Amino acid sequence: MVSVTPFGAFHAYKVAMCLASAIGLAYLLIAELDHPDYRWPILVTTFGVFAFAIGEPVSEYLIGSPVAHALHAVILSIIVVGLAGFVDASRHSTDWAALVASDPVDVRRHEPWMTALDDRILSLFHSSELVLTPAIIALNLDYSRSEVNRRLSKLADAGYVERVDRGKYQLTGQGSAYLRESSETAGGGPENAV
Repeated sequence: MVSVTPFGAFHAYKVAMCLASAIGLAYLLIAELDHPDYRWPILVTTFGVFAFAIGEPVSEYLIGSPVAHALHAVILSIIVVGLAGFVDASRHSTDWAALVASDPVDVRRHEPWMTALDDRILSLFHSSELVLTPAIIALNLDYSRSEVNRRLSKLADAGYVERVDRGKYQLTGQGSAYLRESSETAGGGPENAV
């Protein structure tokens, strides 16, 4: 014979917590989420949480523990299908790529000797389109002049910048190509180069 457990404060607490979670998910479904690919995962997940909120304590109270465990498994698999829908929808979406590849520095193929400062120096040359001195670069990038001098000599040795006069540098074609290639790698295309 199946024993029936009394419906007590613990069951009421579980119902309240599950309903609060389900109401939060329903709020997301109705008010916050405009992306149509995410609608069905939220709908399935919300249904699963509502079913868990109502079905779990009621089945434990009316039917008994063994059937309640089977019901748990069915309802949790519905919730898992809903959560897997989020992963599948975001995998097919390119919205995440804007977060990852918004800054071309994040996706550039660096030379092994290059640092983040090298990218910033090259970007400064590219954006200003001027002949710059190490003092001006250091002031704009908030680095020491000696550090900028060290990085400029490395960049000049690699051919990314050239020394045009004593203490004055400009971007070379190779440096421009490096910046252009990295922005195209990020998906910006040549028209959106850094």
